Amino acid sequence: MVTFQNLVLLAFFVIFCSTYATAQQAAAPLRVMSYNIRLDTPADKEDQWPHRKERVTGLIRYHQPDLLGVQEALPQQVKQLAEALPQYAWYGVGRDDGKESGEFSAVFYNKDKFQVQDSGTFWLSPQPNQPSKGWDAAIVRICSWVKLKHKQTGGVFYHYNTHFDHVGVKARENSATLLTNKIREIAGNSPFILTGDFNTTQDSQAYANLIKSGELLDTETISESGHYGPSGTFSTFDVQNELGKKIDYIFVSKHFSVLQHATLTDAQNGKYPSDHLPVIAVVTPELKD
Repeated sequence: MVTFQNLVLLAFFVIFCSTYATAQQAAAPLRVMSYNIRLDTPADKEDQWPHRKERVTGLIRYHQPDLLGVQEALPQQVKQLAEALPQYAWYGVGRDDGKESGEFSAVFYNKDKFQVQDSGTFWLSPQPNQPSKGWDAAIVRICSWVKLKHKQTGGVFYHYNTHFDHVGVKARENSATLLTNKIREIAGNSPFILTGDFNTTQDSQAYANLIKSGELLDTETISESGHYGPSGTFSTFDVQNELGKKIDYIFVSKHFSVLQHATLTDAQNGKYPSDHLPVIAVVTPELKD
């Protein structure tokens, strides 16, 4: 016999199961992009930023990354990206003074999907807490990061974005070691994503230093559907030029599955929007609050 009390208990059980299932809902796949947009310099002449910024923002708008790490962005470029792409919020600082001077390694994130909980920047040098140039580097280099809450699941993860030195071999090797240590220090056991222009190839000691702990996984090598597009990511602006080697990467922690990985070759009238090709990965996070 079904009593009123039993019906009430059944109703509470259904509500509980529904609430639990929603709380445990797996996060939808995230689109992550790393893109060296090339700084704004008159030396580029017809390829200077004002002549190509619409193509850069158009590419980003079309491919709709949920998370985007940009490198070489000067303050005016960051602001113009933010104005053209209002669905994103961002964090970053100028590498020269930790404020507005010099290139940014900024992180853009879809503000409808994520809420920032913390952020910071450290320098790739023996003095990581202050503006400084490390080892044999030619230029001051940084890594900026954000701690994000995923609104769908309530889960928390970190996104780091960096740009290694283009000259100093020791700087790249030591930056890789410093970076892995800082990620562990800041994120602990939390999930993380790392994007960047590492100015290093997969056969280098710097790359080996990044992956030797097993905590940073190269999304290209673990993509369930393999890799799409060319292997190289340094392009110059002209599509007729031979591509350089792969130096731009997206890494993830073990908390992510990688569904897809690609190097994007979008071009117009024989020109790429930047002198690097953007890299994109589609990842599925396993997030906990």
